Amino acid sequence: MNGVTEQTNGQAKATNGDGAHGKLRLTPASQTHRGRNPAGQSYVLSQCSGESLYIPSSNSIMRLAAGKEQTAGSFAIATSQGAASEAIVPHMHKDAHDTFLCLRGSLQVWCNNESRVLYPGDFASVPPMAIHSYAQRSAAHNDFCGVISPGGWEEFFRVLGDAKEDDVLFPTGDKAPFPVQRFVQALQEGHDVIPQPQHALVDATPFSDKDETLPQDASPYFLKADTGPRYLLAGQQLELLCGKANSAGRFSMAWLEGSSQQPTSFLGPDARVAFNSTSTYLRIIDGGISLTVNGQRETLNQGEAAVVAAGDAFRIDFSTPYGRVLLASGTDRDFQGGLEELFIAHGQRVDKNVVLGQELAAPDQDTLQRWASTVGARLV
Repeated sequence: MNGVTEQTNGQAKATNGDGAHGKLRLTPASQTHRGRNPAGQSYVLSQCSGESLYIPSSNSIMRLAAGKEQTAGSFAIATSQGAASEAIVPHMHKDAHDTFLCLRGSLQVWCNNESRVLYPGDFASVPPMAIHSYAQRSAAHNDFCGVISPGGWEEFFRVLGDAKEDDVLFPTGDKAPFPVQRFVQALQEGHDVIPQPQHALVDATPFSDKDETLPQDASPYFLKADTGPRYLLAGQQLELLCGKANSAGRFSMAWLEGSSQQPTSFLGPDARVAFNSTSTYLRIIDGGISLTVNGQRETLNQGEAAVVAAGDAFRIDFSTPYGRVLLASGTDRDFQGGLEELFIAHGQRVDKNVVLGQELAAPDQDTLQRWASTVGARLV
């Protein structure tokens, strides 16, 4: 049947007849480097795509994989790839919560009176009113990703940067001066950036034992790679980077690891989950997955990403012997959690040296339905 209209979260969405809301994967013809799908629609981004912005003097390209428009204001996803750079002006945000996850190379992050050099897997959480800065440290190629919550202050980068519509990874030998006039304009437009130029940037110190435990609240913290709390469920593992308590009830971030050699999924053989008001971002770090959204299936490989709109039903199946996915979820109101809450509620807490295992089977459908009701979701 063609021309179906599906009711999702109180709004009608046109589908193509098999439950899919149009084409998921954005291509150059559909503005790969100029924007993202309209609000309320899920989409897939190929490697190094998304709204691309070059900020003069930064030695980098910033890409917005999602903005406030795509997540109903709940969060934005910014990624940056570049060579070594100087530290940006120390600043803070009145409302925005920033995070920094190093994926390649190294990144120095300052937060208040502390600093760490982040290597792949290391993480930093910077809540509102914390003074912070960062600098890419590796000479050749750095890659980091972060959640901005709530979405909105990414507009600052649009004012500061130049839109890029080609496939340049990032500029090399960037000799352009810093765009001071644009910087002043962005401040005057009120994009929640409060410069703190007199703040002294301290030397970095090594990670310590305190950087291997999540705080119980939304205090600033650094988290050493592979030290977040881990949970096993149906052969897949989830490692929490930032829980809803750490974001003052705004968002969550986690690693999801799995294997095509495991016979089941944490959602069982074929169920999909739809979060009524929570948007979900995922980026493939290792291996590949099969992502099903409202009946439409896409294969995602390393470096590719997707945004699943609130209300859309989806599931993740690993398509390679080993796969690792970065997950981020959030909403603009009453965030009850994302997929991580299923692992926390029904998974097995394990030590840091455990990767995959079949200790617990997937919950039965009644248990999954009860869990879904606690996080504002439904099973399909």
